[in-house]
Amino acid sequence: SEMCIRDSLKGRGVDFRIEIAGRGGARGKLEKFRNENGLTDRVRFTGELSQPELASLLRCSDVYVSASLSDSTSVSLLEAMACGVFPVVTDIAGNRQWVENRRNGLTFPAGDFYRLAECLAQAGENRDLRLKARETNVELIRRKAFWEDNMRRVEEKFLELAGV
Repeated sequence: SEMCIRDSLKGRGVDFRIEIAGRGGARGKLEKFRNENGLTDRVRFTGELSQPELASLLRCSDVYVSASLSDSTSVSLLEAMACGVFPVVTDIAGNRQWVENRRNGLTFPAGDFYRLAECLAQAGENRDLRLKARETNVELIRRKAFWEDNMRRVEEKFLELAGV
């Protein structure tokens, strides 16, 4: 609708580029939306990426977006945070474990795409918040999310419980 376009990033005059990585059932619908709304120069679908390609894309990105309606801890969120990308994610339980609104990212209610557009505009305008969040998030991931370290701790506890 006209209201939706006016309140969108494009309608606000915000300069943006979107890279959509991976694959999924909504790709055809999203490509159609991109084409019908004059966004072909701003939205690119990369398809499936190797881990090094994804890491390279993330390191070159300013903002990571997830509009999931429900999720447990998202591996892609952790990857983005580890690469220093500023998260803008839905305010759901799986994201709340990692992102505190206005501290190390921005959150919006699931399904509220007007609020998502506001968060993206804020993220683009607030470089200081993005830089502070980068430091916070890289350290948070280093401390809490490294799989090998966590699994080593679990293994040690199992061995301790087993009396080995």
